[in-house]
Amino acid sequence: MAELLLCIRRVVRAMALQNYNILQNNGALAGQTVFHAHVHLIPKWTETDGLRHSGDVCQALDQGAVARQVRERLARQS
Repeated sequence: MAELLLCIRRVVRAMALQNYNILQNNGALAGQTVFHAHVHLIPKWTETDGLRHSGDVCQALDQGAVARQVRERLARQS
């Protein structure tokens, strides 16, 4: 978990996030739908953003473009 948090911190810094949630679900009853260890880093851009994670929210993003942007920014940090 300590190493995972260090990775999250690098992504937060690379993306210059000021406000965000970190979510990790364990087990189906807790909302886990992909059964391996992973976290959700949820940026907050407005005061009305709530802690939510649903298919609709994720599908609204171009996840490939976000992933490329994160990789590019992490590469610049190194």
